[in-house]
Amino acid sequence: MNKLKIKKMKLMDIPFCAKVIRNGFSTVANEFHLTVDNCKTNGAFIKSSKLLQEKSKGTEFFYLLYNMKKIGFMGIKQIDSNAYEIQKITILPKYRHNGFGAMLLNYAIEYAENRNAEFINVNIINENLKLKQWYLNNGFKFLYTEKFDTLPFVVGYMSYKIEKDNE
Repeated sequence: MNKLKIKKMKLMDIPFCAKVIRNGFSTVANEFHLTVDNCKTNGAFIKSSKLLQEKSKGTEFFYLLYNMKKIGFMGIKQIDSNAYEIQKITILPKYRHNGFGAMLLNYAIEYAENRNAEFINVNIINENLKLKQWYLNNGFKFLYTEKFDTLPFVVGYMSYKIEKDNE
């Protein structure tokens, strides 16, 4: 039986979690020709010190454990009183297309919902049509795009409206 568990990242997990992020983001970096020179902020180039810095600024990090192996990762950050943001969500390439990403995504939505948020947002490479469609298929709405001089792609902003149960 395969065991799945989402665990909160601890300080001792940072180096291995950074490796999971780098490995998970490397496929997208290759596909969109991202390098440390043209997109140093991409997860494919993340260092442990950056994760520690983001954690100290309030981002909560979680990893997906499958049969005792870390295979996925994401960050969740509160951006205002009504919204959270998903950051660095990834699944290692050999484990993709098995529902693990949706498991992390649903966890993030539940996390935000339990904190009375109205929205959970994500920013993506807008040209990544497969990823954009995945978010749309999972209930996110496309909001807008923005082009930054420091990035070699257009950023797409997406949001999920958390439905409140009327009890």
